[in-house]
Amino acid sequence: MGRPFDGDTDTIRCRHCGTVVPRDAFLTTCPSCLRDLADRPAAPTTGRPTSPIPPPSMVPVPGVLGEMTSPGLGRVVPTAVRLQMKFGTVWAFVGWMLLAIELPLSLAMLRLSSLADVTEFRGALSRSDGRVTAVEATSAHEGRRGADSGTVYRVRFEWTGPDGRLRYGSSYVRGRRAQPGQTLPLEYPSDRPDTARLTGMRTGMIPLWVAVMVAALGLPGVAMVGLSLAAARRAIWLLAHGATASGEVLQRKPTMSHVNGRTVIRHEVQFTDALGRPQRIWVSTHRTERMETPEGLTVLYDPACPERAVVLGALPGPPRFSPRGQWETPCPGVAMAGLILPVLTIVATAIVGVVVGR
Repeated sequence: MGRPFDGDTDTIRCRHCGTVVPRDAFLTTCPSCLRDLADRPAAPTTGRPTSPIPPPSMVPVPGVLGEMTSPGLGRVVPTAVRLQMKFGTVWAFVGWMLLAIELPLSLAMLRLSSLADVTEFRGALSRSDGRVTAVEATSAHEGRRGADSGTVYRVRFEWTGPDGRLRYGSSYVRGRRAQPGQTLPLEYPSDRPDTARLTGMRTGMIPLWVAVMVAALGLPGVAMVGLSLAAARRAIWLLAHGATASGEVLQRKPTMSHVNGRTVIRHEVQFTDALGRPQRIWVSTHRTERMETPEGLTVLYDPACPERAVVLGALPGPPRFSPRGQWETPCPGVAMAGLILPVLTIVATAIVGVVVGR
């Protein structure tokens, strides 16, 4: 077994992950990859030049006494690159576009409906009579719009509770079914007389089942945003801590999806990990030119789980490694523009939450 260091240097370089550690006669295992530091044959490569991206432990990190290296810090991934990973994909754009429409609409419908019709008015109810004080047409319609019978009316009423105190309330009904001054029966939970409604009417302007159905339409947007954020988290981790390898495309399969008029192609990419084992992953992209570079593909993978890998050219941007020892995006403005839809969605939802139902 060979020595884990060369010559009379004061450091030891791991042959597997490139980690540099202080020379110690008792140190035989790499603290980063936990493999033997002794000389071993290098893993077979595809014949292409090695990646210019250094391993995470070799990236210079500013320190008090100048530049230093630390196995735990990894490569620097700036905010612009992180934003591009999170909001620069097609899935993220489509998901936030759906949420920008559905989230404020769903919140408005839920604010105009009432959960009390389902939770409060169950079981035995107490009954009394109330006097109609006003009947007002709302902007809500059920059925064919424009027909007076489809307009939802707010019926305000007053009644005397079991404790003799005068109470006020309002109910909603499709069509004009009451007149001011009319006495109508009402119902309320025995232990909550403040929650009362006229018999045959509801407490919310919009039926609860309609609000729930509208809210359910936003689930695809939530799923797309969730999946894109999960993929971005994996990509950011691999940019910071992943090992690099050269990959090649074995086969291509067109899919039924199209982006900007271009067919999304699934590429089967093969690379060799640090232990010399061949690994294969599938990468889907409509930017096929990024998968056909003459210098080959750069693959970032997790040494502990090589199946967890990404192709650098298939990432949004794609990011590139600068001589300063950190990732950078070719278009920082585009990365920042990805925040427009999320910010608009949050602002619109907040405005709807404050205005609707007041």
